[in-house]
Amino acid sequence: MAMRWLQDGRLARWLGLLGLCLAVAGVAVYALWPQQSLAASLLEAAAVLCLIAFLGVNYRAIRAVSAGRAARLGLHSGLMVVVFVTIVILVNVLAARHSLRWDLSESGRFSLAPQTIQLLNGLGQDVKVTLFVQNAGQDQGYTKRVLQSLAEGYQHHTPHLQIEYVDPDNRPAVAKQYGISQYNTVVFESGEQETRVRFSSPEELENREQLFTNALIRVTREERKHIVFLEGHGEHRLDDVGEKGFSAVKEALEREGHDVSSIVLAQQGVVPATATALVIGGPAKLMAPQELELLRGYLNGGGRLLVMIDPLVESGLEPLLEEWGVRLDPDLVIETSVTLFGAGAEVVLATNYSPTHPVTKDFNLSTVFPAARSLHADPARQGAFQYEGLVITSDKSWGETDLSNPQVNLDRLQDIRGPLHLAAAVQPQPAQAPQGETAAPPAPAIDGQLLVFGDSDFASNNYFRLYGNGDLFLNAVNWLAQEEETIAIRPKEARSDPLILDSNQERTLLLISTVLLPGVAFLLGLGAWQWRRRL
Repeated sequence: MAMRWLQDGRLARWLGLLGLCLAVAGVAVYALWPQQSLAASLLEAAAVLCLIAFLGVNYRAIRAVSAGRAARLGLHSGLMVVVFVTIVILVNVLAARHSLRWDLSESGRFSLAPQTIQLLNGLGQDVKVTLFVQNAGQDQGYTKRVLQSLAEGYQHHTPHLQIEYVDPDNRPAVAKQYGISQYNTVVFESGEQETRVRFSSPEELENREQLFTNALIRVTREERKHIVFLEGHGEHRLDDVGEKGFSAVKEALEREGHDVSSIVLAQQGVVPATATALVIGGPAKLMAPQELELLRGYLNGGGRLLVMIDPLVESGLEPLLEEWGVRLDPDLVIETSVTLFGAGAEVVLATNYSPTHPVTKDFNLSTVFPAARSLHADPARQGAFQYEGLVITSDKSWGETDLSNPQVNLDRLQDIRGPLHLAAAVQPQPAQAPQGETAAPPAPAIDGQLLVFGDSDFASNNYFRLYGNGDLFLNAVNWLAQEEETIAIRPKEARSDPLILDSNQERTLLLISTVLLPGVAFLLGLGAWQWRRRL
């Protein structure tokens, strides 16, 4: 019986069929139950043995067939297929071990910002990033792909980032351990530090790089910066959610990892020792002389102060600002070269900034100042302080000084001609040796920093999210807090550049795509067929 099976080839056929079935079974076990790797290996080994036995039994038949001309051509084709598959496998192995990324988009929207790359290159501690995202579901798969692409981009620049993806539906125990109750939450951990970011809206997903980078900064720094807002003189309040409030400012600063609070200086009698920076946002009433002395001592003692004073307001801070070389102009800035659609000339749309200062370096967003006054450097204090204008109007702007007239017109004798400064940064600089009686006084032994804006409404809830207003304010606070690495990162926008063709170009494109290219392919195929017939 056995000899009959060998002679008629039935055993060989059964061995070949069994080998194929075992091979398929091994692949299925590995795909469905990866933990059963031993069982999958045993099935594949049995499949290899059956196939080897099949080849051994049919060796003579295979040799007889391979002697023919058709077999040689088939063997050659099979060898080419094997070589091609081998090359593909090797390329994939190399790509998996040595990752390379190219961003061919016009706006570079898939590349990380220079601030992020600099942070990742200097990352000296391990950070674990856990993304709680849903693998499927409405819009969830898209969110996972977007966040996964971003995370892989971060890993490309540092070996200290460990990424893990967790579907709360499939791994509820892990989600419960972290206290996750919503999808699209990202947890950053480094040592004992932890911070979280949630992508709950398209706006947050669009600003994903900024949120990711600032979360890395928060989780890797040793301390939280304390930003204090002064109140009691009609300033914008942090707890005010109306148009004039600063609740959006508070939310944005806390999202970047800062502690934010407010004080009434007349009650507390001292600036908190924990204050990293002090913000005076739009005082409407005069400050008491005792308060001014406290602020002077804070600033001259190395404090960092952000002052925003609106037009037509006398705050009592003017003497302190003049001591630091800043003079506020009694005007209302009028801009005529760049205007906001539907707004009056007193609403300034600023597009020109200092290219060297950290607050505005590489800042290319427009900012809106609903009503601003100008300021300038005091020439008598240039030797003591380094003054730099941050937001600059055009040469067609002016500072209107006659505010009693509802019709604003440039008075070349009284008004202040542009370009004008809407904001400025001031720092002490080393003293210079006096040269003559008009020399500037020597610099005091202080190490504070001062930022002055001629408008406070630009950071209010009504304007904070408009254009680059929020970014400019956050940049200013982060510079004072010595957190320049958290400078706001603008999301890159996809550009739409339509291809516009005239009638001749349309006909040419039609002929190339429907006649020329198919014709070339047909002729090449015909030539190859004729060449193979001669073999």
